[in-house]
Amino acid sequence: MNYSMNVALPTSGKLVVVLGMHRSGTSAITRAMVALGAELGDRLLPPLAGVNDKGFFEDYDVFQINHELLEAGGAQWHTVGDIGLARIPQPQLDAFRKRAADTLRAKCAGRTFALKDPRLARLMPFWQPVFEQIGLQVAYVIAVRNPISVVSSLKKRDNMSEEQGYALWLAHVVPSLLETKGKVRAFVDYDRMLDDPAGELSRLASRLDMPVNAARADEFARSFLSEDLRHSRFTAADLSGIQAAPSLVKTLCAALETVCRTGEEDATLQRALESGRQFLADIEPLLRVYQNAGLLNAMLEAAKVAILERDKRITELQQQVSSRPALAQAPAGSPIVAAAMAAAAAKNGAAPQPAMAPAGSITQIAARRGRTIFSFIVDADPKFAYEGYHLARSLIQHSCNSATDVNVQFTKEVGTETRDVFRRLGCTLHDIERFGDGRYCNKIAQLANLHQFDFDHVVLLDTDMIAVADLRPFLSENALVAKVVDFPQPPLPVLEEIGRAAGMRNLPPVGTVDAAHAPTYAGNCNGGFYGIPKALAEGVDRSWRRWAQWLLENIEPLARNNMAQHVDQVSMWLAIVMDRIPYSAAPSNVNYYVHMDGEHRYFDSRSNIALLHYHDVSLNVLGKLEPKAQLNELERRAVEAANRQIGAGFENTTFWNLRYAHFPERGSGVGSRGENLRYKRELLVQQGIERAESVLDVGCGDLEMIRGLAVQNYLGLDTSREALQMARRARPDWEFLHIDVSKSQPVLTPRQMAVCFEVLIHQPTEADYRKLIDFLARSTAGTLIVSGYVGDYDERKRNSMVYFYEPLDESLRKTGKFASIQRIGSHSDVVVLRCDV
Repeated sequence: MNYSMNVALPTSGKLVVVLGMHRSGTSAITRAMVALGAELGDRLLPPLAGVNDKGFFEDYDVFQINHELLEAGGAQWHTVGDIGLARIPQPQLDAFRKRAADTLRAKCAGRTFALKDPRLARLMPFWQPVFEQIGLQVAYVIAVRNPISVVSSLKKRDNMSEEQGYALWLAHVVPSLLETKGKVRAFVDYDRMLDDPAGELSRLASRLDMPVNAARADEFARSFLSEDLRHSRFTAADLSGIQAAPSLVKTLCAALETVCRTGEEDATLQRALESGRQFLADIEPLLRVYQNAGLLNAMLEAAKVAILERDKRITELQQQVSSRPALAQAPAGSPIVAAAMAAAAAKNGAAPQPAMAPAGSITQIAARRGRTIFSFIVDADPKFAYEGYHLARSLIQHSCNSATDVNVQFTKEVGTETRDVFRRLGCTLHDIERFGDGRYCNKIAQLANLHQFDFDHVVLLDTDMIAVADLRPFLSENALVAKVVDFPQPPLPVLEEIGRAAGMRNLPPVGTVDAAHAPTYAGNCNGGFYGIPKALAEGVDRSWRRWAQWLLENIEPLARNNMAQHVDQVSMWLAIVMDRIPYSAAPSNVNYYVHMDGEHRYFDSRSNIALLHYHDVSLNVLGKLEPKAQLNELERRAVEAANRQIGAGFENTTFWNLRYAHFPERGSGVGSRGENLRYKRELLVQQGIERAESVLDVGCGDLEMIRGLAVQNYLGLDTSREALQMARRARPDWEFLHIDVSKSQPVLTPRQMAVCFEVLIHQPTEADYRKLIDFLARSTAGTLIVSGYVGDYDERKRNSMVYFYEPLDESLRKTGKFASIQRIGSHSDVVVLRCDV
């Protein structure tokens, strides 16, 4: 397996990884690391009342990567057997590793960072190569707690059986020890930390070579630790009477108890560890049978419940029919039926139709096409603007009567230049207030801005989607349309717990998810695509908001299962089922995932793919789709069509902000890294940049090329705010200015030397190219060093990011500004010219 990644090493930084089983005191031990000078970052999961009142101290970004890794492998946090890393396609796994490396590099640079997530114990084969690749100094803290206490806590929190709890303890502890063997590591017993925090901190500090901050240690002991953190206490000897615990649990627990007491690892621990490893390997085939049986049993039990509730509903309906003969005998479409439907709608906000219609039953509206409007949210992260821009263009191309039908809703953090990108497309722009917790539910707030418009249907979309055909034929005249979830997230027991708490007397029918033969309840939809008729829009808005607010106030079942990010999805399920919003299951064609392999069980082979849901992981360094799934011919053609659309709509501002924010190792391209970077830097020195009295750098990017030079009176310009943030961090003593390519360029005092590398080749129109040539001529007082094309060639024509209009030297001569223009070098596919006034 190839673990190579092009990731720059952090200048400094240390990582402390806390490993341990769930409910083993990992949160308290991670909090203790602050007393040793470690930082936990500012993106922590929030505390959860009754579970971890004082906090989990888990980094959200790493938590999300781990959650998605387990999901991609077909596992959950409580899976005892193989978690499926080997089943993840290599390109997808490489993308996860790159994302993980970028995340850790940013969090660890220049500081000691403490990281905790119990799932790390199972995912060390993924994370260890990441640690090594980015050159981090890593130390490990192994959290130890008696398994009786762990299993008791899991039974109380998750109703987990003792047998599963003890097996899960082994499945976390054994890899924690195996994967850190020979590394710098320390063992901490949770009970001993509560008994003697000062002594345990001192021992930890010595082992990890980290200083104890006396004030922070005192604050941790007095303010954080308390006896109510310990709900039980046992010794290894107490395990002797526990029949549910395998003998290996007892042996390994005793060995760990000794190590925590003496501070020294011995042969007993190694023998117990090897026995534990062999035990897990031996039971792996049985675990696969158990897991398959568990899935089938869950589907069977859910089907039994659905049958009982169906029969009960049939009885209720029969009684209603017998008591309302006039309605029962009225023909479809008669005035009495219409009146009944209207009365139900007025009373309940939705007509009393079935909660779920079968896939393929959608009433197509191609014959009577009214106005359909589309809406999505653009948040501050540059990826949303980039994805949203290409989504908007695709909708305008395939599904809109007018560009104004695309409604782009911006959070308050989004700047003017991003909004202007969509304004130039002709989209309708809105400000949107964050909803609820401001993290997972913002899409719920979209409808409020749209009720004012005259439309037949509204379609709510995620930004990481792109249309390759018309979406309107997949909409329904009388039902909300959405696709069934890809995977059973949340699983049936969690949905049932939430439903019962919400007052759901009758659970909806059980069907399968889109990606696999796994169960979920009807109405549990993927939130990437919602098609809503105008007649239902206000009712959906009210119901969705109400249930989302209720779910945020009753978040414990989702939070306990690390699924708080599904609030908007589950609240829509509650709205559909509890408020009887008419719903039809959309085919996969209109919400087609390509970021992973799966069955696409709801695909309608009578139609082509219309809307790709590619997810961030499918975007490559060129801003094109490079899906991690193994594509069939139909999927390949859809992705190729999407990439042609993206190439035809290259937009500088959104692309470069995406590149610098999410692909910083590539920067402004191959010309600004590696040998090309060194070549250009040396060339600038030879041409006298360090002797120039003033320098203008047009397209300065992240400053990798020039940051180390002794340059006077420097001014850097760039269209990417992300690049300028990086540049300012690199050289806070220099001056930088953001330029908006859509507006007139600023009038600047000409500088003795102007530099412009690989900017002209990215101008998407000839007018932009001419405008930049003129700006360079006006801004140069002495010498211009500039790169570009002096001729066209076939390979350039196949690259949608670069453009040729005429030879660069000819364009510069036409300005009449320069007395001499000479070629001084070349790299990649461009030449470098020196132009003297």
